[in-house]
Amino acid sequence: WGNIVGHTDQYHKMAAGTDNASTAVVQNNSWGYNDVDANDFQGYLDANPSLTTTEVWAAITGSSTLDTVTAYKNSLKSFQSHGVIVFANGNNTSKTSVSFTSALPIWYTDLADEWITVANIDITGTDTKSYTQKGNPCGLAGAFCIATDGWFITAPSYVDGEDTHNWSKTQGTSFSAPTVSGAIALMAAHFTNQSPAQWVD
Repeated sequence: WGNIVGHTDQYHKMAAGTDNASTAVVQNNSWGYNDVDANDFQGYLDANPSLTTTEVWAAITGSSTLDTVTAYKNSLKSFQSHGVIVFANGNNTSKTSVSFTSALPIWYTDLADEWITVANIDITGTDTKSYTQKGNPCGLAGAFCIATDGWFITAPSYVDGEDTHNWSKTQGTSFSAPTVSGAIALMAAHFTNQSPAQWVD
């Protein structure tokens, strides 16, 4: 994320990467703006009626330009001709909606059909299940949001000096979103005649 050598900024880099993935069936996005959710973004829009949605988006990033944010948005739409965009909701329990980048189809409705944003829930119990919300809820993105269990996931951690592979418990929507991305990849492999929008449905 921080290495933008050869690119104007992070959004320019992400646009190029998205354009290069010309045969991919899904793009997983386990990143976002943890302190700016969809409600905050809408508030900025309402408070600045003279600015376009993309101008507000570029201003919030603090380091990207209108041109590069526009390029990234356009690359997402192009990707959707052959794949689904999946975004993690975010992990801020004080927020009432998803990170604003996860909610882009609210303001860019042309992105809605091939887009999923993913919440994190802790599922416990065997016969009787218990579901606990972790991180940002779906909020304004409810129309294209689902939830999976990304809490206390066992994942590879590091290899020590004796070549021992170590594992650790971790959690977050960064682990919920890839579960959905993997499911989309399986759908695409088994239903090759369907469109990305149909995989989402």
